[in-house]
Amino acid sequence: MTRFYVLLLLAFFACKIDVKKQIKPVDINAIPSQLTKIDSYHIDTKQSLIYWQGATLGKTHNGSIFFNKGFFGIQNDSVIFANLEIDMHSIQNFDVTDEEKNAELIAHLKSSDFFDVEKFPFGRLKVQSSNYQMDSTGNITRNVILELKGISQDQVISYKKASTDDAFRITMSALKINRQLWNIHSKFTHPVSFAKDLMIQDTIILHAKIMALKK
Repeated sequence: MTRFYVLLLLAFFACKIDVKKQIKPVDINAIPSQLTKIDSYHIDTKQSLIYWQGATLGKTHNGSIFFNKGFFGIQNDSVIFANLEIDMHSIQNFDVTDEEKNAELIAHLKSSDFFDVEKFPFGRLKVQSSNYQMDSTGNITRNVILELKGISQDQVISYKKASTDDAFRITMSALKINRQLWNIHSKFTHPVSFAKDLMIQDTIILHAKIMALKK
């Protein structure tokens, strides 16, 4: 009987040793990132727009462009990625009140001498990095990619974000872009077109208001 208990105890301790050997250390720091949920938000195109401003010699023009669609990935109330599609066909002008002249201006902006909307109907604004900086006033600065006429350029934007449980609003401060970086200019096939393009300032100023709803 004594021999039986001795063998039983040896078997018990042997099992304990085997269990301990099977235990693997857990990386506690890795747990939060694995468990944190990424929420999907879709842009509300009826409440979102881009406000643009451009200038020629002695004149300033302004108007709007609407978004076609878009989505955001939100984690811990921060944008970690986004892809917004800009509807270049929707471009409008506000300052030219004469209907005929307004139509002429819009036709020029849509033509191959400017945005070439027939060939490139959509632009894009993308966020591909979760990195950003926020100042004491809540102003956020981050890198984005702006695609126009099929050309992508890195840009830095600043904006403020206001959130509720199922929506958020972004108000983007002035973004100054150089149109030449996206080949937004006349084809220079004639001296007159070259002269007209020289009258157009290279800087285009963009503001944006974006409303996004939780999916």
